[in-house]
Amino acid sequence: MYTMRDVDAYWINFCFNSWRTNTTSSNLTAFTEQQALQYFTQVLNQTAPFNPAATCSQSIFGYGTCPVPMVNYGLPPASSNYACLGQQLRSATMWLGIAGGIIMVLLMIRGIPAAILFGILFVTFISWIPNNNAATYFTSASPIAGGEARYQYFLKGATVPNVSQSAGMFDFAALANGETWIALITFLYLDFMDATSVMFTLAGMVGDKVPGFRDEKGAWPRQASDVVLQDIS
Repeated sequence: MYTMRDVDAYWINFCFNSWRTNTTSSNLTAFTEQQALQYFTQVLNQTAPFNPAATCSQSIFGYGTCPVPMVNYGLPPASSNYACLGQQLRSATMWLGIAGGIIMVLLMIRGIPAAILFGILFVTFISWIPNNNAATYFTSASPIAGGEARYQYFLKGATVPNVSQSAGMFDFAALANGETWIALITFLYLDFMDATSVMFTLAGMVGDKVPGFRDEKGAWPRQASDVVLQDIS
């Protein structure tokens, strides 16, 4: 995995901005760039005036006199998972996804209902073919690790999940935390807005087909009870 430490991110951001804005040593203070100022003066023993971008290039990134910062300070070697090994655009799974997208677009252009669903089903069924298929999601032939385990699980069909670790495990201690109530109120508010907007949209569509379904204020029969029941559920 290709990761970056906080200190690396700091120096990359600082050095790039110093190069881009032509920052000088007089712009560095204990208030604006305390970490950089301490490093330049206490570790590198530099005194003003000095060029922060040039110092970054020479003493931090180690690329000679070029003031353009490069991303290499403190980073591990790049993983081969993210490297191009010379066979560009050869991934079967990538082309399967592209084919699914093309099918969706063509069906939508022709006005066929459920065009997106047909594209998804095409990609799904092709990826389910286990053998002699470079784009398969199953068996050891899958380019994605764990294909054999996924295939064995798939063969089971419908299974009953094990809920012994979660069934009946209620803990209301979090209700004493104010952050929990903020989350609950936010969730209920969003659910209320979602349910209300869906109902108003559907009522409008029904009103276009059934005259008198909505009154002069836009309300429909039993509107209040509909909204309350939806929010409770």
